[in-house]
Amino acid sequence: MLLELNQQNAVLRQRLQTAERAAKVAEESLAISRQAHAVMTLQIAQLEKLAHELKRAAVTHTHWPVARWVKYGPMAPFLASIKDQA
Repeated sequence: MLLELNQQNAVLRQRLQTAERAAKVAEESLAISRQAHAVMTLQIAQLEKLAHELKRAAVTHTHWPVARWVKYGPMAPFLASIKDQA
C-alpha cells in the first residue's frame, strides 16, 4: 500500500513538473507573440502611411514617375530601409 502511494506520488510529481515546464514555454511563446504583434502593427502603420503618401504625391505631382517618387520622395528613406531588409 505504501509502495503504491509512493509510486503514485512520484508519477504525480513528474506530471506536475511536465505541466510547469509546458506552462513556462507557453508564457514565453505568448511574450514572443505579443512582441511580434507590436512589430507587425508598427510595420502596417508605416505601410499605410506610405500608401497614403504615395496617393497624395500621385495627385500632387502627376508628372512624376513612381520610380522618381521612390528614389526622391518624402518616404525614400523608409523605402530604402525596406529594400535593405529584403
